[in-house]
Amino acid sequence: WLPGRDSVVCIPASRLKSLESASIGSPDDIAYVAAAARVADALALSVSNAQAGVMLAPMAASVIPLPHQLRALSRAIANDRVRYLLADEVGLGKTIEAGLIMRELKLRGLVKRTLVIAPKGLVSQWVSEMHFHLGEVFQPVLPEDIKALKKIAPVTGPNVPPANAWRMFAQVVVPMDSVKPLEKRRGWTAAQVVDYNRERFEDLMSAGWDMIIVDEAHRLGGSTDQVARFKLGQGLSEAAPYLLLLSATPHQGKTDAFHRLLSLLDADYFADIGSVTRERVRPYVIRTEKRSAIDAEGNPLFKPRRTQLVPVCWEERHRSQQLLYEAVTDYVREGYNQAMREKRSYIGFLMILMQRLVVSSTSAIETSLARRLEVLYDCEQGGPDAKAEALLDWLYRLQAEEGDPGLKALVFTEFVPTQKMLWRFLTERGFSVVCLNGSMDMDERQRVQLSFAKDTRILISTDAGGEGLNLQFCHVVINYDIPWNPMRLEQRIGRVDRIGQSHTVRAINFVFEDSVEHRVREVLEQKLAVIFEEFEAILNPEKVKDSVESVVTRLQEQLREARIMTSVLGATENLEPGEAQRLLTHPLPHWVERMLLSYLKAHGGQVERKNQSWNLTWPDGETYENVVFTVKEAERLPAARHLTLEEPKVRDLAMRLPRFAPGQPIPIVSIPGLSEEVHGVLSLWQISIVSYESRVARQGHVLPLFLADNGTFYMATARHVWDQLLGTSAQVKSVLDTAASQSVYEKLQSAAEEHGQSVYEALVQEHLTNIAREREKADYAFAARRKTALRIGLPQVRNYRLNLLAQEERIFQEQLEQRASIYPEMMPLLMIRVEGDV
Repeated sequence: WLPGRDSVVCIPASRLKSLESASIGSPDDIAYVAAAARVADALALSVSNAQAGVMLAPMAASVIPLPHQLRALSRAIANDRVRYLLADEVGLGKTIEAGLIMRELKLRGLVKRTLVIAPKGLVSQWVSEMHFHLGEVFQPVLPEDIKALKKIAPVTGPNVPPANAWRMFAQVVVPMDSVKPLEKRRGWTAAQVVDYNRERFEDLMSAGWDMIIVDEAHRLGGSTDQVARFKLGQGLSEAAPYLLLLSATPHQGKTDAFHRLLSLLDADYFADIGSVTRERVRPYVIRTEKRSAIDAEGNPLFKPRRTQLVPVCWEERHRSQQLLYEAVTDYVREGYNQAMREKRSYIGFLMILMQRLVVSSTSAIETSLARRLEVLYDCEQGGPDAKAEALLDWLYRLQAEEGDPGLKALVFTEFVPTQKMLWRFLTERGFSVVCLNGSMDMDERQRVQLSFAKDTRILISTDAGGEGLNLQFCHVVINYDIPWNPMRLEQRIGRVDRIGQSHTVRAINFVFEDSVEHRVREVLEQKLAVIFEEFEAILNPEKVKDSVESVVTRLQEQLREARIMTSVLGATENLEPGEAQRLLTHPLPHWVERMLLSYLKAHGGQVERKNQSWNLTWPDGETYENVVFTVKEAERLPAARHLTLEEPKVRDLAMRLPRFAPGQPIPIVSIPGLSEEVHGVLSLWQISIVSYESRVARQGHVLPLFLADNGTFYMATARHVWDQLLGTSAQVKSVLDTAASQSVYEKLQSAAEEHGQSVYEALVQEHLTNIAREREKADYAFAARRKTALRIGLPQVRNYRLNLLAQEERIFQEQLEQRASIYPEMMPLLMIRVEGDV
């Protein structure tokens, strides 16, 4: 019986050899076992103690995480219930953080199925970044794909609905608004709404996800708890035990929406708004501010930002535009007052929107009021808008200041008509221009971004179009018109103020002088961390100009209040580069390299050094060419194959360690570099726990023991000798005779049982704690899935799923009970007699 493989092997007696005639072990054999044992111990320590062990995900990633990303990873995996809000400021790489957390949980065997929910414009970006940085393959599922998936989903039997189509892929990215539940839709029957919700929402929620990641998660907060996006968030929060919510702007000055967002992480803990305090929120939020971010050497990650408020004034040639602004203001005032008197607030909102349109451009207000105000065509023929002329002046000015004739600029406007006007205005003056807005599909977006990255100088984008852009190659942002949401302004600038930006970011904000917008903007710019959404406060119903100061006073009061509320997110703790340095210098990749090369040499494989990489041949003939083992080598040699523990055959070498048999001859070796005074026997023992039901050992810790010739056991010496074996090749001189080997084995076994008792007890306690947590998580997950099933409208389908769920839960609980019954296993891995370097 081979307990490590839980199998019985029958072979002819003629093939058996006595222990005396067995191989005494080559230097490569010894090096392989020593290195494999160290890798196995690191893996076991990582699973049992995230803080003391190594983090596996960064070792296999093609990107070296920054200190704040490593802190996010270590904080997230320190708690078994991984449900967090990742709230780093814009441009700090939350996508990579989420991917690392997912990868770490996968490597630890805790996650198999992952769902990513993102705005539609970010779906392809998620797929690309997960593949490029982490080697993870995600399937994008767009609205038009959902019906196709349903058609090809396997049918499990007659008179039974097709299997859940969402189970066809283990890792999926889906647009947020394509799966939110509907209450009704114009022209649809109730049955059509039910079918729509079943295939897009209910099936998705019941697809058995282990982990869910939501990008731009603040959108789930909603204005009330009846909003479809919040209902989607509630469904997602119940659909998986692990949940990551990503948002650079989670608190937007609306405490109720922020509370709803936090309740998705833990509905019981955040039971009401009063529970949203800094102390209660802190354990659930992982946040880094740009001013605190550093690189692996401890240097600031971001350069200073230079922001300028540029007042645009009306000159005599713009007299018609000024009159238009005043006419629209009068019209808005009158319309707003009437709307409020008639209690038609929606018309009041439209009046305020007109105020914003006229500040943006003549084209914007023209599109809204075409065929109503003939004076608009008098006005538009009067020449370019004052802002358009100011934009042209600033493009030339920035080009001169930056000393770059080909300077690129990202121009933001809130309105598509303004975007079209600016495209005509700038192209007529010789600038290469591309436009981006929310109506474009993913292919169009990618073509525009690629064009801007290459030769195009100006990108004009709306807020919807600019979502998720990574434009570090540009460092100038011009806000042609200013959103009344200051966090949207920060998100705009964050498109270029990102990791990898090598220039000082220039942010130019245009506002008209002597307008309500100008005075309000002066206040809003003082605090970009909050949002003020009550647009009606900008226009007092009675008299605009006389009320500006009172509006400003009100804004200042609300900003002070919001400043207190947003403080619940807390400030970034000081980051230390030490953790990143430790990761960069961690020897695990070298242990893996030593393990594999030594194994191949000892067991009939081939190892060939070719320039800066390896060509490897396994004993079964399989070949790996152009292989490297570290991230730095992979960066230096992009065409090389970066071999890590992700490769099953490599990981197997550490997971299936060879056993040292009692009575097996003990080699006598000398180890270069080891003191001549070190004389004794080094042994390595793997302490594990085994389930009675499966008879498969759970990977345990490796205990090194050194029995000196004076009869004393030394733990520190054992670790030192083990370290020496990893860096050099032992020289085998001879072998202990059988009697001496048996005597030494018995002494070491007795000592290993004594010293290993505490290791075993810790493993048992950890195992039972994990069983209890798994039971808690399972109870939570099954209860959530039961709630989802109960919402299914058709009784036949509902009962079918409830029965399947009950059966699955019963089997799971039985297996969990069986896993709780365990016994110890202590397996000797290596014994060598060390006689120093003579």
